[in-house]
Amino acid sequence: MPPKRKTIQDIKPSRSATSARKRVAKTKDAAIKTLSKEGIFHIDKPAPVKKKKKKETSKNPPSSKSIWVLVGVAFIFFVITFSLLFSGASIVLTPESVIAPEGEITLEAEKDGTKNLSFQTISVKGERSQEVESDGFSSVDRLATGIVTLYNNHSSKPQNLLIDTRLISSTGKIYKTKKATVVPGQKSVDGKTVPGQVDVEVYSDTLGESGNLGMSDFSILGFKGTSKEKTFYGRSKTEILGGFTGNLYSLSSEAGYEKQLALQSLLKDELMSKLKAQIPDGFILVEGSEKYKSDNKNDYYESDTSLINIFEAGEMIGVIIDKDNLAKAIAKDFVVDYVDGTDVYIENISNLIVSIKSITADIDSADKLEISVSGKPFIVWSLDEDRIKYDLIKTRKKQFETIMAKYEYVKKANLKVRPFWKSSLPDEIEDIDIIYKLD
Repeated sequence: MPPKRKTIQDIKPSRSATSARKRVAKTKDAAIKTLSKEGIFHIDKPAPVKKKKKKETSKNPPSSKSIWVLVGVAFIFFVITFSLLFSGASIVLTPESVIAPEGEITLEAEKDGTKNLSFQTISVKGERSQEVESDGFSSVDRLATGIVTLYNNHSSKPQNLLIDTRLISSTGKIYKTKKATVVPGQKSVDGKTVPGQVDVEVYSDTLGESGNLGMSDFSILGFKGTSKEKTFYGRSKTEILGGFTGNLYSLSSEAGYEKQLALQSLLKDELMSKLKAQIPDGFILVEGSEKYKSDNKNDYYESDTSLINIFEAGEMIGVIIDKDNLAKAIAKDFVVDYVDGTDVYIENISNLIVSIKSITADIDSADKLEISVSGKPFIVWSLDEDRIKYDLIKTRKKQFETIMAKYEYVKKANLKVRPFWKSSLPDEIEDIDIIYKLD
């Protein structure tokens, strides 16, 4: 076992060592270093001790007054930055306006007019069907029917045709006109001569299915062998159908009529909703102008099965008027100093009743009608917002009143600029907002 290494604590220095240390070393550290070099003893060098640095303290800490100054500067900077981000201008305008007295205003309107109050017609079509149980059984002998278009390419003179005028098809079948008719003469269209034409309803000369016919050409039997044989002719507009001989299930006329009316009522409501949805922006539907036209051709209710098909087809027609056009017509009628053609609008148009007072003809063919307006129309003069904004961009606030004074239909005008310390209006039109405040 190796000898234990001696430390300073285990060794008693000899006199010679002590005297040597005294001679050589003048300090404790120097003596230890000398003895170590001479091999008299070994010393473990202690690790250096780190001295804790003293925390530096400011000799002059900031005063509370300096802190508040910094907070104030930061707050002002924030306010300025926030204001600039949301900068702009708001203009509150009160346009000229007038309220008509309570009562009824009557106006005359023309179809598709350009000068005075005008109106237009809109329409929608639809159909519905329903199967119902038959309540009878009957023997049937029926003629086929259809529509033929007759042409007059003979002269410009119209041609009269009697009831039951006979037509012969290209297959040799005979048909007769149900009513007396007149075929118009030739006319000139864009420098070309075109034949006159008219639609006529015809029926087969024989009972039963033999009278049924698809699309065909026709000639008039009465003109055979004359100069009109080739210049008067007919062409199918519809197939000629319905000819039948035999037994069929049937529905009494009373029951059929009742079912037909119920189906028609459903179709009317459906078409009315579609008509209102079709009204263009800026227009209103004139009350009382709505008219339903049925295209139902059912003269009887029959089927080769026990289920009878009830069918209804129709069209809903209505009159519409431009709102601004109506406002101008009302202003022209009762506002004494109104300048014809000046843009105005009716602020409370939804509270008015605009209806037909009288009409000179069927609604879909009328050229003129009288419109009744009931209530108290609130007429407001329209302002050109874009022009006002364009005139105000980049101008000084003190110029605002001078610029607005040239708009004769502006009753009041107030300006608010953001931020409040800015002396001019924004450079961009989109940063200017116009708000209306009506009297």
